[in-house]
Amino acid sequence: MSALARTSERNCRTRTTNENCTANESWTRTKYSYDSLYRLTNASTTGSTNYPAWGLSETYDLYGNRSIQGTSSGCTGITCPTNSVTINAATNRISGSPYAYDLGGNMTNDGQNTIVYDGENRAVSATVTGSSSGTYTYDGNSLRVQKVSVVSGTTITTAYIISGSKVIAEYDNGALPAAPTREYVYAGTALLAKIDTSGTKYYHQDHLSNRLVTDSSGNTVTQIGHFPFGESWYNASNDKLVFTSYERDAESGNDYAKARYYISRLARFSSPDPVTGNPLNPQSWNRYTYVQNDPINLSDPQGKYCQWEDGTSDDPPEQGGGGASRDECTSQGGKWVPDAPDAQPADETVTVTADPIDDVIQLNATIEQTLLVPRNTVGALYPRAAILALQLALDPDCAKFLKKIGQSATLAAANMQAGAPFLPNAAGRLVQSTYDNYTGLQVAQLAFSSTADVQGVDKREGKFTTFAAATGNTDNPQITLYRAFTIAVLKLQAQVLLHEGTHELALYASDQQLAAAAGVPGAAQMDISHASDAFTTELEKHCKP
Repeated sequence: MSALARTSERNCRTRTTNENCTANESWTRTKYSYDSLYRLTNASTTGSTNYPAWGLSETYDLYGNRSIQGTSSGCTGITCPTNSVTINAATNRISGSPYAYDLGGNMTNDGQNTIVYDGENRAVSATVTGSSSGTYTYDGNSLRVQKVSVVSGTTITTAYIISGSKVIAEYDNGALPAAPTREYVYAGTALLAKIDTSGTKYYHQDHLSNRLVTDSSGNTVTQIGHFPFGESWYNASNDKLVFTSYERDAESGNDYAKARYYISRLARFSSPDPVTGNPLNPQSWNRYTYVQNDPINLSDPQGKYCQWEDGTSDDPPEQGGGGASRDECTSQGGKWVPDAPDAQPADETVTVTADPIDDVIQLNATIEQTLLVPRNTVGALYPRAAILALQLALDPDCAKFLKKIGQSATLAAANMQAGAPFLPNAAGRLVQSTYDNYTGLQVAQLAFSSTADVQGVDKREGKFTTFAAATGNTDNPQITLYRAFTIAVLKLQAQVLLHEGTHELALYASDQQLAAAAGVPGAAQMDISHASDAFTTELEKHCKP
């Protein structure tokens, strides 16, 4: 599997697939292909009895705008979503009637809806002339607290009760406070259940979206499937929670994505990202694209986080990245994005001359705000770290450690106890195959292209450090690095690559599960950041350069 041109083929019922499973365990395999910039270029299924095969191809311009989505295979007995638009290369906006934008870069006509925005670039209405309409109200945190939806002549006014950024209750058409129309229960950041007049429904997700809804007896209520960029594939119950964590508005067909609205048929947001791009990742300068056109591996659940005065930024707290909350951010001098969309962080220039991995690297980097993307930083600039990871994995002690940890974490990720029999179905066969064939060398091979933790690997938030502390190089102990560059340097460590490869090969076991497998006391009760540090410490004892 090349690091620069990946084709991934993953089976159903893993955490890394677009799951398409039926209740009787029949399933279809989906194959994904990518270009040298990690953009999805093709997705295709083998098909099954209930789900005809389909294949979609994606075409982009130099700036990351998807210009064409076409059929590449199948699509017989199923309506595949296709789209073709013309992009203005000077603005990254769709040109030609009926598409239109206001002076702030907000799309005022998305080809189906006429959209109106307020002074804070929030959509306040979306209208399909003569068909449907929606009006939207927001609170001081720019979270949507009311929607008035008119579809086929029926008006529904929904009030949202929010805890943090999660909707915990909805009231339709003036329902009494003691009788919410719908209530939502979460396990961490994942939706666990919805309670309404029909009873309690349980939601089951993969790493991207809700895939299965069951009742209190475990019976299948409905299954939900979508095409790569979010267009609905199958959804018999018309559940509005279709793509990632977004709410799909029936009146517009667009997804409410907290900070902005996402238009799945165009594979782009209706408004520009309030944060500009990363100089080391030119594709990030396009502020309309969805997760840089890698919708299978990445998601954008909130579009907001804390931005510090030194130009670095936290993971959104909703992603479990340990980032500051809104109150913590503002009280400590940070800016909560996108509350101040026009504010630009101060540039910080870091100059480093050092020898981390047998090379003298002279890097003058202007770090503006975002964390450096691991696959770009490591894959494009420092391939020798991956070679070193392979060398480490060939060491008997490191190989034994990686295998032991991986096998234990694989069982934990599958909710299995050691010694328990594997289930006689597709999921059980996958777990057994992973367990039986697990090797340290496989971890190292996966490590180079691992993108499991896109927002930052093994962060030490809030700490300044020296180059020596970050890399083990004592030649230049006096050099002090800003947090953003410290994170980039940490990614150069071969041990960090092995850490991320272990996540991926062990069915995306959590940091807590990896730390527990390594014998760290109290690992299950640790937060992600501390568990990650604890596992890295154990890994470094066995996998030494």
